Formats: sequence, structure tokens, C-alpha cells
Amino acid sequence: MGLDGGTIPTRCELVKTKKKEVKVFDKDQVDFGKWFLCALAQNSLSEPIVLDDLGNLFNKDNVIEALLNGTLETSKNFSHIRSLRSIYTVNFSSNPAHEKDSSVSPWLCPITKIEVGSSSYKFKFLKTCGHVFSEKAFKELNNDDNNNNNKNNNNDNNNNNNKNNNNDNNNNNNKKEMDTSKHNLSCFLCSKEYTTNDLITINPSGGELEQMKITLQEKLANSKKKSSKKADKKPDKKRSLESNLASESSFTSSTLAKTNEEVSKKMKSETFSSIFKSNSNNSTNDDTTKTK
Repeated sequence: MGLDGGTIPTRCELVKTKKKEVKVFDKDQVDFGKWFLCALAQNSLSEPIVLDDLGNLFNKDNVIEALLNGTLETSKNFSHIRSLRSIYTVNFSSNPAHEKDSSVSPWLCPITKIEVGSSSYKFKFLKTCGHVFSEKAFKELNNDDNNNNNKNNNNDNNNNNNKNNNNDNNNNNNKKEMDTSKHNLSCFLCSKEYTTNDLITINPSGGELEQMKITLQEKLANSKKKSSKKADKKPDKKRSLESNLASESSFTSSTLAKTNEEVSKKMKSETFSSIFKSNSNNSTNDDTTKTK
């Protein structure tokens, strides 16, 4: 209490309150929420499942409902989803063990048989076809392809006699390999071609997530530039259409004026000829009466 003439006790010193319990989620619970719950509505994932450019998993029905309600525009984490073009359909490979044991993950990598649902393994998504593979599958298959290419290159180089020719061939082969790695990548299941830009990491870590956000911002900025360019081109098209219509209207008006002039001339000529004919007929009639 003090009572020395200078200190006054506060409520927190006199009354002891219970400390708020801080909920600490287990790693398994966090992984379960990321992989098997919709990031938007937090309900269990069910087909059709979709993915955004940041690697978040959603139920497609929930995304459509949020787009119709307009709640995504004010969302902090999902405002980049502006239409159905911002999401991609996911085609997970089913795990046959899940039918016998529901505690097992319903999906797995078809190449390495690694089950989906753990943060210890990374999984990649292909935009072109929607298939999902573990990062380990990409590394193993790419290493096998590189080893086969190196063996073929070594056999070709051993058949050559000149060292200079061998070095030139090696350089050319390496360049070809680099070019094919950029353009001739194909899915392991459906053989559909893709590029490295078509790969999305599902539920990425902190550093990788920040990099994906930067690339997404650049993508949105480029789309805005394209839309602004299209908007600038539209009034030019309108002006050209208006000028064409004006020229057509002037052409039609000039043609109408000409036709009216010609018609009036014809009318005048016809009336003049009719008058002349009537006068000639009258003169002939007078002549005949005189002769009689």
C-alpha cells in the first residue's frame, strides 16, 4: 500500500484478474486448415476446387457467391480475385488409401506418391491443365532428363575427333537444352505443354509468398495498362465510324441532290415537249379548218 505519502495503489495492484488464454494452434491444425478447408469460408474443400495466383485453395461455389455479393472487393487478402478468370480449377490425384482410412489425405502426388496436406512437402500447380505434383517429382524427372541428355552428348562428343569441334558441339547442345527447357516442358500426366510462369506453389511459405505477391502486383499493373490502352483506342474507332457515317451521309445527300436536279430537268423537258406537241396539234387543226 505504501502509506508513505507519495504512492497511490492502482486497481491492477489491488485486484488480480485472470490472464487471457492465448490459443496456440498445432502445426497439424494449421496444415489441415490450409490444405483441406476453403480459405474464404473455412468449410471443407469439395469439388470443384479452385486456386488463386497466391496458392490459396477455395471452393468454387464460395468464390462465385462472394463475387456476386461484392465482398471480395473489400477483402484484405482476396481483393485480387476480381472475376472467375482470377482462379484456376484444380485437378488433384485421388489417394486410394483414403477410401479405407478417412484419416489419410484424399490426394497425393501421382509420381512420388507423397500425400498432400503437410507443410514439409511443397506442391506445384500447373495452370494449363490443373494437375498437382510435388516439388520432388519435378526435381527427379528433370534430373533424369538432364542425365539422359548428358549421356547422349557425351556419346556424340566421343565420336568426334577434334577437340575444338567437341567444344563447339557441347556449347550448341547446351544452348539447345536451355531453349527446350523453356519451351518444351510438358505435364507428366496429360503431356500438355507449359512454361515456368504457369507454375504456382500451393500454400507457399513467407518468403515465397511475398515474391508471389510482387509478381501478382506486376501482373495486375500490366493488365491495367492494357485496359487503358484499349480504352484509348475505342474513341478513335468511334471517331472513325462517325467520320465514315458523315462521309456516307454527305455522299447520299449529294447523290440525292443530283438525282433531284436530273428529275426536275426531265420534268421540265417533258412539260415543254408536251406543250410544244399541243401547240403543233392546234396549228394543224387550224390549217385543216381553213382549207375546208
